[in-house]
Amino acid sequence: MLCACSQSAHRTHYTGVISHSTYKTQIDQRRINTTECQDKDDWYLDGYRVGKSFKTEKESMLTQRSQYCGYTTKSLPKSFKNMWEKGFNIGVKK
Repeated sequence: MLCACSQSAHRTHYTGVISHSTYKTQIDQRRINTTECQDKDDWYLDGYRVGKSFKTEKESMLTQRSQYCGYTTKSLPKSFKNMWEKGFNIGVKK
């Protein structure tokens, strides 16, 4: 596995390349490890990716992302949730 890391004021972020024999939990973890919690565009892109590839897991993926960023689904700022939903809906159509 190749790996690089960067730090922001909120979290350390890891990005990497994982082999094709990746387990689902590793895919989920890779998705979360590249998260920019305070970036609305990143919420949109994550929603799009979930809509395109994991649409049956919509609620669990949104909950996972929210918790990683320190929110519950109820405390998640509306602007982030709206961007995530918008991305999800476009991803489902593709």
